[in-house]
Amino acid sequence: DLNGTKTKSLAKMLVNISPSVQISTIDNYLDNTNVSKLENTDVIIDCSGNNEVLEILSNYQFVDMKEIYVGAFNYGATRFGYYKTKTERFNCDIYNSKTAEFYNEKTIDESNLIMEGIGCYHPIFPATYSDVSIWASIFVKEIISTLDKGVKEKLKLFEMEEGAVKILKDEEV
Repeated sequence: DLNGTKTKSLAKMLVNISPSVQISTIDNYLDNTNVSKLENTDVIIDCSGNNEVLEILSNYQFVDMKEIYVGAFNYGATRFGYYKTKTERFNCDIYNSKTAEFYNEKTIDESNLIMEGIGCYHPIFPATYSDVSIWASIFVKEIISTLDKGVKEKLKLFEMEEGAVKILKDEEV
């Protein structure tokens, strides 16, 4: 999936798992002027790792309920968080309060690193393709496990140590 967008890669993975699903992607940067394009969707999947996207969703009131999924890993991809909510307005404050400690816990020494602009797309991001693939696979499996199942809110936090993944938290509302 090199040189492709996350949205198209995720859509391709989901269609491969369930060929009957219909997926359309929006490959523009989300901002306050185009967030309304999401009105015609049933499901919103955020894998941007960008808090600004969550703030934009938090500031917008949808007409209908949306299933909103957020998947994000920490710097180094040693931890992954899955969050699902079904709502007309994403509450960024609730999400941040439930995940801040998890994402802010330091799992690597960052004291000598220049962090600005070093996201998972950057060549010196300290994670391997296989690390990212594991989290992407878990994200897709979690989405499928709660999609249209009446789950209003779910938070699941994972950690990877020496290639083994363990669940740190699994809460459902």
